[in-house]
Amino acid sequence: MNNFYEIYEKFRSLSEAPEDQMPASPDEENMATGQLSYIATAADELRDYVDQGGDFPEWMQNKIAAIYDKIQGLHAYAIGDEGRADEPDLDLE
Repeated sequence: MNNFYEIYEKFRSLSEAPEDQMPASPDEENMATGQLSYIATAADELRDYVDQGGDFPEWMQNKIAAIYDKIQGLHAYAIGDEGRADEPDLDLE
């Protein structure tokens, strides 16, 4: 019987272009580094905004949850924990 991860991998391999499996070029690596720096800065500013009582509608929480899911998946891949199904234990205090 296939587990969820095996099924996911089969589906992912069908939906990805072959070039998606190739290493990133130096230009793409530089672009990713810049994007990650922006993401980190923006996340800090958004956390401060929310902590200071800024307007926080439901759509904003939905977008944060979607970004969290994507970052969690990227992070799990980068640290070699692709099959992790649970959320990390976050200490945000």
